[in-house]
Amino acid sequence: MNTDIRRTPILITTVLSRAAQGQSISSIWTVSEPMWKWLATCLLFVVCFVAPSLSQSRQAEQNIKLGIVIVQYQQGAYLGKAAYPPVLQVQSVERAFPFLNTLRGKRAQLASVQELERVYRVRYDAEISPNHAARIIEANPGVVYAEPQYRHSVSVFPVPIGGVRKQSPPMPNDPLFSNEGYMQMMEMTKAWEVVKGEDSDVVIAIVDSGTDWEHHDLRANLWENPGEIANNGIDDDRNGFIDDLHGWSFSDDTNNSRPLEGNNHGTAVAGAAVAVADNGIGLAGTSWNTKFMPIDVACGPNSRRFCYTWEGVLYAAINGAHIINASYGRLNYGPLRTDALTMRAALDLGSLVIASASNNDFEMGGYNPRSYPASYQETLSVCGTEGQSYQNAWNYGYGVDVCAAGVRVMTTDLNNQYRFWWGTSFAAPLVSGIAALVKTQFPEFSPVQIREQIRVTADEKIYQEHPPSYEGLLGRGYVNAYRAVTETDKVSIRMVEWEVTDREKGYCFRPSEQINITATFESFLADAENVTVEFVAKSPGIVFPSGNTFSVGSLPSGAKTSIDFSVMATPNFPYRSFLFIEPRIRISDGGVVSGSDAIELYVNPVELALHETATFSYTMTSEGNIGHTDTGEVWAHWHCEETLGQMDLKGDGLMDEAGLLVGIAPRTVAGSVFNVPECQFMRCPQSQDFVPVSSMQFLEDGSGEQVSRVTMTNKTNKLPPGLEIIQESLVNTQSQFEDGVLFRYTIRNQTSTAIKDLLIGLYFDSFGTGEYSMARYQDGNIERFFPNVNLDQEHNSRSGYVGFAVLSENARIHYRTYDSNEIGDLNQPEDVWEGLTGGIISPSRTGSGAGDAQLIGSGPYSVDVNSEVVVDFAMVYGENQNELVENAKRTLQLRNDRWIDVAAISAPTRLSVVEGDSIAFEVALKAKPSNEVTMTLSGHENTDLIPSPTILTFGVDDWSTAQTVTLSTVGDEDNVNDKVTLTITGSGGGYDGITQEVVITIADNLGVNIEELEQPMSLTLWGNYPNPFSETTRIEFDLPVPAQISVIVTDVLGRIVKSVPYGEFGAGHGHSLEISTGGLMSGVYYYTLRVDMDGELVERSKAMTIVR
Repeated sequence: MNTDIRRTPILITTVLSRAAQGQSISSIWTVSEPMWKWLATCLLFVVCFVAPSLSQSRQAEQNIKLGIVIVQYQQGAYLGKAAYPPVLQVQSVERAFPFLNTLRGKRAQLASVQELERVYRVRYDAEISPNHAARIIEANPGVVYAEPQYRHSVSVFPVPIGGVRKQSPPMPNDPLFSNEGYMQMMEMTKAWEVVKGEDSDVVIAIVDSGTDWEHHDLRANLWENPGEIANNGIDDDRNGFIDDLHGWSFSDDTNNSRPLEGNNHGTAVAGAAVAVADNGIGLAGTSWNTKFMPIDVACGPNSRRFCYTWEGVLYAAINGAHIINASYGRLNYGPLRTDALTMRAALDLGSLVIASASNNDFEMGGYNPRSYPASYQETLSVCGTEGQSYQNAWNYGYGVDVCAAGVRVMTTDLNNQYRFWWGTSFAAPLVSGIAALVKTQFPEFSPVQIREQIRVTADEKIYQEHPPSYEGLLGRGYVNAYRAVTETDKVSIRMVEWEVTDREKGYCFRPSEQINITATFESFLADAENVTVEFVAKSPGIVFPSGNTFSVGSLPSGAKTSIDFSVMATPNFPYRSFLFIEPRIRISDGGVVSGSDAIELYVNPVELALHETATFSYTMTSEGNIGHTDTGEVWAHWHCEETLGQMDLKGDGLMDEAGLLVGIAPRTVAGSVFNVPECQFMRCPQSQDFVPVSSMQFLEDGSGEQVSRVTMTNKTNKLPPGLEIIQESLVNTQSQFEDGVLFRYTIRNQTSTAIKDLLIGLYFDSFGTGEYSMARYQDGNIERFFPNVNLDQEHNSRSGYVGFAVLSENARIHYRTYDSNEIGDLNQPEDVWEGLTGGIISPSRTGSGAGDAQLIGSGPYSVDVNSEVVVDFAMVYGENQNELVENAKRTLQLRNDRWIDVAAISAPTRLSVVEGDSIAFEVALKAKPSNEVTMTLSGHENTDLIPSPTILTFGVDDWSTAQTVTLSTVGDEDNVNDKVTLTITGSGGGYDGITQEVVITIADNLGVNIEELEQPMSLTLWGNYPNPFSETTRIEFDLPVPAQISVIVTDVLGRIVKSVPYGEFGAGHGHSLEISTGGLMSGVYYYTLRVDMDGELVERSKAMTIVR
């Protein structure tokens, strides 16, 4: 490439600047071809990537019509505007395709047509995104689906030809025909010797931006509606359109199908297919004078987007178009319901839609979106190659049917001009013209037979110019017009349907899960003999339990057959990965006759756990998101057929995004919110720093309690490897608790070093804005306060307040409210470090719009090796602030009942004893049992350890009294230190299955000082036992070196209530000291072990509970 890339950024900036000022980008290009091709690719990615995007709803919705939702009702159902929630401010409900009423007889009875007759366009005034509005509407009874009305975009890059070079007229006699080398590659002249489009009444519809049909190289091939009388103001043919003599403009709802100002795309598309051939001027379209029906579906003047494609396609099909050219597309990860119905209806009405595969230069499918309508099975999908070669230039992938030239395609332009164009927008009409020839040559062919004839006669030598990785991804090859109109013995068998047979919906699976599939195949052209089907997985780690090759035998034209088979991903199949299974169909001569079809499954997706009360409905994800999972997981939405998660308040969307943040330094904050640095295809996935290491667990019991739990780890270098995060969420559907949500995060340090300055937070970004304030209440000796937002009624169907609170008191609390301006600076998790460390910052602004997001956090924490820290958060709702505070109290009580006063065993975790000696320790219960509890000691069998007693019994009345276990040891003949893990197991009284392990080191007694054995590598505070307690408790710790020890006890307000010096302790494991609680009231306290190691002061803190 001879391109000076150093100058390119300046040019790109200029282009974007002019585009931002409203100039047409197509009018700017005056560069050479090599430069243009490279620059076009650069611009595509610049446009996609440069605009910052904070979250799902804040991404530019340039491809969605605002204020409109497309809704399909169930049979017999209808919702007028009064039936919709007032929050939407619905202005009208109207049929999307009223002209379908004009169909009569069998055409009116088509299932696809009847489904489209139940589709309505709902217009609303509320400042709510169409995606959000669709979710609200879809919740109404009688609604089948609701979706935004998307715009389709053209994929085109025009370049002036710089003059016309006339030569001796070849066949045909059009002077520009010599410039069209790709015509010879398609063997057009040979095809025209066999058949010409002018020999039949075949019609090609150009559904585009309108067509300058008065162009001197188009006018002669213009379609004229035989049932319409011009300009009489009457709908003569009763098709629902008045005076539509030459098509229709849905752009301005008139019969003027010429383009609006600045729209030249449709004129160029038309010329590639239907430019008048052999007229001595200009060029020749591939159809050789087939008539064309111009239909304008552009969004308006100077527009590269199409808003009325569905109406345009249906108009064309109803009015007799045999071929419908769709040189437009929308990238999406799955089909749109109305779009898909439109393509099916067109096929049922007798029309073949030929669509361009778009110009992004990536493999469609899997992590990349597909282009629609090209990816629908009903259409013929066309990819684009270099103008003079078989080298692919644009999109490819499963679903592509054939390829044609997509670079330097010479065609018509406005005002009797001509121009070279780039893009699959012009590959498609080249094929549309050939389709018209096939229909002319084989008038009995159905639309699907036209499609298959073009596909199976394509030149497969295109694959010789591509690496093996392209196998099956360029369709059947490069379109060949001559073969398409002459070969009559071709076999075409395709997979027309497949389904997973043992589930109702969804195509996402876990590794080692057997997937049972039924695939259905249909023969379209010549009869086939000795048919075999081989299923080939293009992903590693796949097995076929029942085999992958099946014999079908004969399959006559029009016949179908189904095959049942199974597939399984092995346990090591990558996380969030796609599995493609390609059916390769062979006949008796060994030739492959199948299409570029594939089964696409999603394996190992993110897991969701849905919690629901009368107030909140939200999902926890296995990657740390609360509510919606990241936009990158949109793949799971289509494959699993479930939502991307939700965070609703009384049925209305509450959160745009919410999730976990964990940090240890300003540049090392990991999170599940905000965007990854690069957006992809106008989607900006949230940060995916956490990945699950266990399956999501969800438990629901008869008391109304719902608990989810998943263990995650950090997959980036933002946090030390080995840090484990246990995420839990709890709600209770009982009326006294239904307004609160609990979140718990346990951070386990399984690294080799202690972690300091650990901060843990949650970020909540609500839909819309509202006034934030601080709520306060007294909890015993503790004054608790938390930020809350007054919901903005413009954006929510209910008023009220939502609060966000840190419940853990063993570290500093941090609250930070962000307004809509400040939130623009929050692009990645590290941008909230100031909020995670800034303490409590009360919202400073008042009035609507004062706040847009809330950060709550706790820390810093020091976490020793093999230790953990637990932090609890809450989200609470109240219709007013008084109710909000009362519900906050109830939520705190639920947390204390379930997570603080929870059944657990209090006992030391490590002890040391010299063989032949004995040692005693205490065992206690942490929460009151419902009945008598029995504790059984095990693990000492066949060791030198003898515990007494081995069974402990705790009654309901004396449960808080600790019991003593004495450990005796016997000497042995070796000189090796022994380790025994003693396990205490509970049963009865709510303690069934509760365990606690005590690791005992038995030191050899051959003159060895136990304190010198296996010296600890670091200071470790193991905790206190018993806990809770009434009078005394013992604190356990390990010291790496001798140190002076003191203990400071504080209340929840941070006031020192006790300070005790204990003197010097030697290095070693299993140190303990006793704290007396005389004079202290019941409640939660914090003790700090202050360690002076030869001048270096180190502190470790934990919580303890006193029960009187």
